[in-house]
This record gives sequence, C-alpha cells and structure tokens, in this order.
Amino acid sequence: MRIPKNRSFVRPSGSMSTEWEEFSSQVANERRSDSRNADIQIYNPTRRTIPVCTDTDTNNREPAERRRVVDCDKIYKKLLELQFDMQSMTKEVASMQRLLNNFMTTPRSGQENEEDLFLNQLPLTTEMEINVFNTELMDKAKFKKLVQFLYLIGGDTVQKIVYQQMNKLLTNEVSIKYSGQGKKHKLPFITLKLYDAVLAATRKRWRNCTEDEVKKIVALFLATAKSRIKSQKKNDEGQAQEYNNDDYSTP
Repeated sequence: MRIPKNRSFVRPSGSMSTEWEEFSSQVANERRSDSRNADIQIYNPTRRTIPVCTDTDTNNREPAERRRVVDCDKIYKKLLELQFDMQSMTKEVASMQRLLNNFMTTPRSGQENEEDLFLNQLPLTTEMEINVFNTELMDKAKFKKLVQFLYLIGGDTVQKIVYQQMNKLLTNEVSIKYSGQGKKHKLPFITLKLYDAVLAATRKRWRNCTEDEVKKIVALFLATAKSRIKSQKKNDEGQAQEYNNDDYSTP
C-alpha cells in the first residue's frame, strides 16, 4: 500500500495507538526508500564508449589482406622472371664470348684451317650458337666437313650412330628446347642444316636406313634429353658421395 508523500494524519488515541505507530513507521520507511531511489536516479555519470570490433570491420580488412597477398605473389613471380632472364642473358653472353674467341683464334692463312676450326664450336650449348652454326653450314665446304666429321664417329646400329652424332652436336641442356617437328611449343630440328648433316652422315654410314627411321631416332633423342639430364645429375651426386666417403674413410 503506497501512502502519498504530502498527506498528513492525525494520531488516534486509545487502542489504536499501537497500530498507528506501526503504520507511521511503515510510511517513514517508504519515504526514506523513495528518497534513496531519487538520489540514485539523479546520479548518472557519463559512460565511456568502448570500441567494439564488428563483422563489418573484419570484412573491410579481409580484402586489404588479400590484396597484399596478391601483390606479394606478383612481386615473387616477377623476381623469378627476372632471374630467368638474367640466367638466359648470361648464357647468351657466354656463347657470344665463345664465338668471339673462336673468331679471334682463327688463322687468316687459308680456308682449310678455317673449316677445321669451326668444328671446335661443338657441342653447341645455346640456341644462339645453333643459329650461328646453322648459318655457317650454308657454306658447302663446311657442310661437307661436318658430314665427314659425323661419319667418322661410327656406331654399330642406326640408333647408336644417330645418338652419338647428336651428342657431338648438342648438349642435353639445349636439346630440351627442340623437338623433331617443333611440337609442344618447341623449336623444330628437322628444318635445320644440322639435321641434313646428320641424315647424310647416317646414310653414308648405314646405307639401308631410311629418312623416316632417322627422323624418329632424332625426335627420340630430343624427347629424352630431360631424362638424360636427371640421370647425369644422379651420377654426379653418386660420384661426389663416393669421393666424400673415400676422403673421410679411416685406413
């Protein structure tokens, strides 16, 4: 039962005195309670706003993170491309230096010595060397000299004859850039004068072989260049391991 605050009461007399005292005490307690509640409501300090990370903020940060990852990938790929270009340029410079050295050491005393020395460029190690050497084979005397050189290599089967000739002409590292007819985004080998020299030397050594047979063997040699590189690498590692074991073995 709520008692109005401003209402006054007259204290009864007699037997109602005790009840009156209890009622007055109840009214006083209720008024004191109302006063405390009013004080609490009056005090309302300013609240501090604490920033909260929402899903929207997280979503806004995620595209930025992804952009940074993509940018790093692009930079890494560009560095790899630059490294590959630098390695290619180094090989090209080495090839040019090699060709220049051959030119400088060629005596000017006669054509015979010049024809002999152009074979010193073998085996060819880069595409540039192949192009330069192939252009030199337009000279009939040099082409004939190369055919005779390849013929003297020998071999007891057609495949061995062709493989040994190709090994004399090209390194495995440059062979992987070529295929027989230029398939799989590689350069065609059978269009070069080098192939004509291999064909002529092989048919001179093994008269019954056909051109199709020589083409297939040349294409097989080029297609297996990568596996020969891996085999050579394993052999080199095995020899190095043997050498290390011998060095550290106790007598």
